[in-house]
Amino acid sequence: IEGNALKNLDKLFVSIEEIQPYLFKALEIGEKKGIDVKTFGFPYCKMKGYERFIEEKDALRGYADGSVMIFNQPEGKSDWQKSRVKEMHIKLKTCRECKYFYTCEGIWREYLTFKKCYTKLIPIIGKKMKSINELKM
Repeated sequence: IEGNALKNLDKLFVSIEEIQPYLFKALEIGEKKGIDVKTFGFPYCKMKGYERFIEEKDALRGYADGSVMIFNQPEGKSDWQKSRVKEMHIKLKTCRECKYFYTCEGIWREYLTFKKCYTKLIPIIGKKMKSINELKM
């Protein structure tokens, strides 16, 4: 986040918990209308019951399969999947208990730097999925 968005973050920022009911309702409406709706940037623990809408699982499948999305940046070429998994996201200690630990990117590192955005990442308990290919969603 940069520029005016960063300057006005206190006015613009909405926590995951605040938007969840609206997000879930929008996903349900889209699905009922036959629209292919997806979310981006939400860890599985914040999408419980709505995991089928998580877009990142498709990108992670590509990362796990060794395919690469290369973007030309001013700084040079960038491997988007690797950057997302290794640099842009973070997993907390509690994430280790989650069944999606190996298949979830975690939460955006930037999100946790904002004082207003503290969120509890509550692990989803169950048999751990060892591979993104185990997801049947």
